[in-house]
This record gives sequence, structure tokens and C-alpha cells, in this order.
Amino acid sequence: MKRYLPLVAATAFIFSGCLPDTKVPDTGGGTDSTYTIGGNVTGVSGSFGNLSLQLNGAETVLLTDDASYNFTTEFSETDAYDVRIIGLPMGYTCEFSTANNNAVMASADVVDINVACRITTQVAAGHQHSCALLVDRTVKCWGKNSAGQLGDGTTNNSSVPVVVAGLGGIKAISTGDSSCVILTDGTVKCWGYNAQGQLGNGTKSNSISPVTVSGLNNAVKIANQNYSFCVLQADQNVACWGYNAHGGLGDGTITDSNVPVVVTSASNKLAIDGGTYLACASIEDGSLECWGYNSIGQLGNSTTTDSNIPVTVQGL
Repeated sequence: MKRYLPLVAATAFIFSGCLPDTKVPDTGGGTDSTYTIGGNVTGVSGSFGNLSLQLNGAETVLLTDDASYNFTTEFSETDAYDVRIIGLPMGYTCEFSTANNNAVMASADVVDINVACRITTQVAAGHQHSCALLVDRTVKCWGKNSAGQLGDGTTNNSSVPVVVAGLGGIKAISTGDSSCVILTDGTVKCWGYNAQGQLGNGTKSNSISPVTVSGLNNAVKIANQNYSFCVLQADQNVACWGYNAHGGLGDGTITDSNVPVVVTSASNKLAIDGGTYLACASIEDGSLECWGYNSIGQLGNSTTTDSNIPVTVQGL
């Protein structure tokens, strides 16, 4: 029996990406055949947390820099393969490419899909200041600086971007009335306004230069809630710190915290985002959960009551 497997290329963006469904035609009357899908990885190098390649929504392999990977799987003539990047932070791009210039391979039993990942620039607009993550993984900020929001070691406002002091190896940024970044080692640093503990370093003192958030070493995504921050961690849990009068920290209390607290939820989370005193997360099963401020139904759970623990968004 001879089988032909067309090779395709596509680009993956932000949280996940996929190759278009690719049929495995039956040219010899058989019903199935075994193929190995494999390839090489470049540009990952610890910058992405736990980044994985997933085949058909099930089998996954962890990607590491300058490494190879493979899946061995059964296909029938009606099957397709669907390859996705899992865990890619915002501001990064991974590109898929295939061997043999996308030619059709006769009698194919190995399909090479190479993955190359790179950082792209990110911008974050906060409360009267903005910051940019540059391609060299440093950060510049501009605007209001009365509480150290620009992170340059001063409290002088600036109408042009200034370099945030002592930062490098940054993979994600978020801003509110203060700013926080995730470093490539999974730790988090913040600077600026800190009256509600939003710098996460165990104090409520403003800082004009970056300080380390306590107890975090595997953060992969970050979101702001005006006076608080949340991070998604590599273990798919979320931790938040700062202002909590409406339950935005999701820990079952309405008490501010100047160190990260774990959001009360057993669900495995894939992505997070923040709004005004609230946060939402996409869940592995395809549902959404939100927690915090809910005066006009922002949590999507058919109520207008604040919630200090995650609730499921209805109808999605």
C-alpha cells in the first residue's frame, strides 16, 4: 500500500497556532497507516516557560531549544493532523515550516515540521504612563512618574521613553498605575505605585526601580486590574496580589495582599486577562471563569454580585 501525506506550512500566534487540517489520502485501499510527525526547534531557549507542541488535541511534547521532537500516530484516509503550540506568551510568534519545500512525499512515513519561535515587541498602556518591551528584551516607559511608574530611578515625568533600570531578559509586560514584567526565568518584577501592595514585594511603599514579587518563579502570563496584578503560572494556576475590595484576587477574601495569593479554583487555566478590579481566565475544557467586580454583570454569570472566587461565564 502506498500512502501520500501532503506537507503544509502555517504560522502560530499568541496562545496557540495550528496547521490547517491535512488529510491523509488512501491510495492503496487500506484503512490506516502509522506516521511519525517530528522536527526541530529553534529560538525557544527557556524564554517561554513550559511551551509544548500538541498533536490532535491530545499527545504533547515539551519544546526546548535546539532539540528535536516526534509523535508516532495512526492515520486513516479520513484523518487529519492538527499541530498546535501550547503556552506561548503574548508578544511571541512561533512559525511552522516543513521539509522539502512543502512538496508531497511519496511513501511518507516521516513528516518533519520545524518550529522557530521569536519575540516581537509589546506595548502596555497604563494610567497616565505607557511602557514598551523591545526586541532586545529591555523595557522603556514614558509619561507620568510621580510614584516611580517609569522605573528609571527618578520621579521625573518624561515625554520620551526612558530605560527601566536594571532590567533585561523580559518576556511579558503589563501596566496599570504601576508596571510589572515577567523575566525569562519565570520571576516577576514590578515598580511604581504601591499603596494597595500591587508591587507584590511584601510592602506598601512606592518604588522608583523594579522590585521582585515574592514567591513567584514560574510565571508565564500577566494581567493588570488597575491596582492589582495576576499571573498565570506554568502549573496552570493563577496568583494575584494588590487591591481586593471587590474580590479581584480570587482567594475567597476581600482583603488586600502585598504578596501573591493563589486564586481559589481547581480548573487548569490556559490564559488570563484583567479589567477594572476583575480578572478572567480561559479554562482547558473551553469554558471561561471570572472573579471580582460585578456591578453591571462583568463576570457573565447572570448576576450583578461581586465574587471573590472564580465563577463560570454562562452560555459559552
